[in-house]
Amino acid sequence: MPAPEAQPGLQAERTQLSWERCATAVLVSGALALIKQGQAFEVGRILLAIGSILLAVLIVTLGRWRAHRITEIRHVAGRAVTDSPRTAVMVMGWSTTVFACAALVYLVAWW
Repeated sequence: MPAPEAQPGLQAERTQLSWERCATAVLVSGALALIKQGQAFEVGRILLAIGSILLAVLIVTLGRWRAHRITEIRHVAGRAVTDSPRTAVMVMGWSTTVFACAALVYLVAWW
């Protein structure tokens, strides 16, 4: 008997929403860097805000890519498989780590 055709459920939507929540959190952290009442904008704070915007765009792009890849189901040896999220997770993880280190350096040096 042939294996039944696997149909993607809500996994793609849940994946995309989780990546978008992460991007929203990054945007909020960049906006918090700009909030310092009574003082003019500094170059470091502006760079952190721009970095958070770029990182958020990267995260949303990776999330949409992952959601699209989830819908592409292949059959190997009678089993339905999708691609591993390793590349997207590694890119997002290292990018977020670099952003967090830059924010920490700014907070320690200039706050």
